[in-house]
Amino acid sequence: MNHAYLTALAIRWLRRPPSRSGPNCQLALSEVGGVHTGERADAWGYRYGPGAGGPGSTLVEVKVSRSDFLADRKKPHRNGERAGIGQYRYYLCPADLIQPDELPAGWGLVYASGKGRLKVIQGHALSPAWGADYTPWVHPVDDACEKEILAHLLARLGPDVDALNAQFRQHMKQADRMHAVEMELRRARLELARLRRRVAREAPADPSPQMAGSSTGDSIDGA
Repeated sequence: MNHAYLTALAIRWLRRPPSRSGPNCQLALSEVGGVHTGERADAWGYRYGPGAGGPGSTLVEVKVSRSDFLADRKKPHRNGERAGIGQYRYYLCPADLIQPDELPAGWGLVYASGKGRLKVIQGHALSPAWGADYTPWVHPVDDACEKEILAHLLARLGPDVDALNAQFRQHMKQADRMHAVEMELRRARLELARLRRRVAREAPADPSPQMAGSSTGDSIDGA
């Protein structure tokens, strides 16, 4: 398992829902960092909106060797000497490369198997329930650095980001209109089915073939 492969797994894990022990980030990026801080993240995600753990960012540092991990945990934005990227922070590595008792305070740990399966060993993602105490896993965040990450991402989309935003709003309006039409069509189908059942219940019973034949015969004899 090389670094690029594990980084791709980290991005997938950042998007996992809480039901699968994931941070449930709507946005997940690889190889990002601030311009002036010198800190870079192998994988970084952001979750907005309510939910277990609340809104916030999650950092994942990928390690494929012991020496890399031992050097990384000495960095000031890793060991808590100063704020860094990620409200929640994890190391992701091959199974057993890092032991939980070696982690800096408040860090989580994710093991990757050779088949790409991920197992959360510790961290806030193991407690997805509402009302859980996430305090032990929360880190002071370098808000300026995270804003730089998002600003640079938007800048890479092109010079006129507002035009893209306008297109997105237009697409959302069209999607809302299509949803409204689909709901109205569904209501119409349900109403049609209800009327058909009502007509079937209230329609008079057809005369039996025997009675119909007798009536015809009587008319001929009478003639």
